[in-house]
Amino acid sequence: MAEVESDHDGDVGDQAKDLPPEPKPQPLVGCTVDHLLRLLASTPGASDLHLSVDLPPVIRINGKLFQAPHEVFTPTVVQGIVYDILTDEQIETLESTHELDFSYSPGDGLNFDVNVFIYKSTVAAAFMKAAAA
Repeated sequence: MAEVESDHDGDVGDQAKDLPPEPKPQPLVGCTVDHLLRLLASTPGASDLHLSVDLPPVIRINGKLFQAPHEVFTPTVVQGIVYDILTDEQIETLESTHELDFSYSPGDGLNFDVNVFIYKSTVAAAFMKAAAA
C-alpha cells in the first residue's frame, strides 16, 4: 500500500528506485463495503477505512494513512458502494442533513462505527473499528 502522508523530509529519489513496483490497481467494479472492511480487518494495525472521491480506499494503519491498491473512486462508485449498505430512511436523512452516523457489521463478528457525509455534492465515508463490548 502506498503511504498517503510521510514524516520524511529528505530526497526519496534514491530510496524509491530500490522499492518494489506498486501493484497494478485493482478495479472497483463489483467491490463492496464488506470486501473493503474485511481487507481492513485482515490488515495488522489497521483501524479506519476512508472512502472518498478521487482517491482509492484509504486505510489507517498504526496511525498513518495508506492508499489501498485499488482504482480511485468516482462520485458514482463511492455513492453506490455506500448507499448499498444504507436503508431508504438513512439515505433520506443523509440527503437532507448531509451527515449520518450509525453502526455497521459485515458479519464475522466485525463491528464498525460509520460516519457518512456529503461534501461538495459527493458522498464520503469513514469506518472505524468499534471497541469490543
